Amino acid sequence: MKYILCLDIGTTNIRCAICDPQFKNQIKSIVYDKLQILYLPNGNVEIDPQQLWIQILNLIRKCISTSNISIDQISSLGISAQRNTFVTWDKTSGTEFHNLIVWNDLRAKELVEEYNESWCLWILNKACKLLYQVTRQKRFLAGSVIKFMNAQVSLRLLWILTHCQPVRDNVAKRNVLFGTLDTWLIYKLTNGKIISILYMYNKKCSRICFNYTNRNVLFGTLDTWLIYKLTRGAHHITDVSHASSTGLYDPFTLGWAQWALSLFRIPV
Repeated sequence: MKYILCLDIGTTNIRCAICDPQFKNQIKSIVYDKLQILYLPNGNVEIDPQQLWIQILNLIRKCISTSNISIDQISSLGISAQRNTFVTWDKTSGTEFHNLIVWNDLRAKELVEEYNESWCLWILNKACKLLYQVTRQKRFLAGSVIKFMNAQVSLRLLWILTHCQPVRDNVAKRNVLFGTLDTWLIYKLTNGKIISILYMYNKKCSRICFNYTNRNVLFGTLDTWLIYKLTRGAHHITDVSHASSTGLYDPFTLGWAQWALSLFRIPV
């Protein structure tokens, strides 16, 4: 019989469980561990990626060993990860440039206030309001009231691009990957062979490919990072819900919001 391995990475705990695909029987095994979060000055909130990786591997091993099944009976892995926690890393070596920046980190607070009070956002809101009155498209209704938040990746990523010198140097060399937790794990486990974003639309699985041969600059969030790690670098992917929460993705068009990428000078 085949089983599903379930991994849940919250803000306080990490859980790993094994259950059957039909969820008819009791869970075969479930283990927990406390997530080690670094609360630093100035509202900075981080996670050591190497420590997290070791925790995840140890939990998976422990969960399998206490389930009385073999690893060959694991058919798939389901991941649930905290949104908008991200990291950037060297595309060539896979080494992280900094710790994971957690969703409730406040280092970009001043940037958020600055952009929310800017003429650019005021013009965007007014233009979208006018376009909504003409077209009645919901994406313009959303754009008419959009505000930036600390929880979104966009301005925290801009802060990293501005203040982290190793990231700036490697962006110039086109050698930076940016991802969420699931993306990084899958990318690691598959040795960097697949670079894409997956999403579900009309019950069909489609793929938007971001394999920039000449740029080598990709982005995602915490789920992205997990997938990158679990696949040994072969997959750089996320789903539409994670992508939407970054503030850089348009869920109405199922594509990256070019206005946001241009506004925040995100090099993709």
